[in-house]
Amino acid sequence: MASEILPISVARKRLFDIFEQVVRIKGNTIVIERRGSDRRAAIVSAGYLEELEAKVRLRLPASKRKSGVWHMSGSARIIGDAATVLDQVRAHDRQLRRRKADALDLELRDEKRR
Repeated sequence: MASEILPISVARKRLFDIFEQVVRIKGNTIVIERRGSDRRAAIVSAGYLEELEAKVRLRLPASKRKSGVWHMSGSARIIGDAATVLDQVRAHDRQLRRRKADALDLELRDEKRR
């Protein structure tokens, strides 16, 4: 299935819409990228991820299948209150914006002194 690619700033603003999009249709994927970086992340529904992991697990040799819990590299499960996590993300985002604004303010002051 085709993936939608979004800058991380857009993904933050559309988090709830992205959630609905990936859980509504099996296999929907949203790829998130950061400007100036070649690193990317993908958001899929937990059910789809579990299905992919099960398919891969079936292809593993029997010795590796029995060796315990196996997950795709980079996959994670977030446990906790979604509102709390979202509040933390927003607080971090505000902190980053303040830092950027302060840096720009310093640059403007330096330019005015010249």
